[in-house]
Amino acid sequence: MIFKKNNAKRTLSRKISNVFIYFSLGLFLLLVLFFGFSQTSTFRNLIRDKILEITDEAFTADFNLGSIEGTIFTSITLNDISLVKNNDTLITAKKIDLGINPFPLLIKELNITKFRLHDVEVNLREIEPGKWNSDDIISHDSTLVTAEVGTLKEETKNQGEFPFNIKVNDLTLDNLNITLKKYSFRNSNKKYNTINFDDLSISNF
Repeated sequence: MIFKKNNAKRTLSRKISNVFIYFSLGLFLLLVLFFGFSQTSTFRNLIRDKILEITDEAFTADFNLGSIEGTIFTSITLNDISLVKNNDTLITAKKIDLGINPFPLLIKELNITKFRLHDVEVNLREIEPGKWNSDDIISHDSTLVTAEVGTLKEETKNQGEFPFNIKVNDLTLDNLNITLKKYSFRNSNKKYNTINFDDLSISNF
């Protein structure tokens, strides 16, 4: 009778250990499959479509994105980005390199290992007195933006601070061009010895 109880205990413990082993192997297999799928163009197209879906709801302007390269586990490159409103191009970027270390998210730290902007052009103009080409580019009817901002405000209010610590290891601006013109300077090509924020032009920064 004693041997039967011991055998029963051994059988139960063996079943538990087998379940744990199979569960671990299954989880590992799923991670391997997901990692493999994340390397495919199909996965990158899904990310691109999701970005366009979010920006389409968030902006009244047209957000354009050419292609995506890389993987979320190392770094992602966004190519040919632009923000256009009423046929007026507000922002363009030839390439954005973004790298994020996902593991610090577990301790509420957003670790951006790389954030590089290449060939960026910002074009802000006053198209008539008191009205800029960038006015109202954020959609006020966006339920997604409203929900996310509301959630962030609530979390910030409850915790007294932003819920994530942001750490940027590598921030690079490569060839930044900015144009800022008030209406009275719309046709001006004048060069200044001092900074004129009413007629500002910065090239190759």
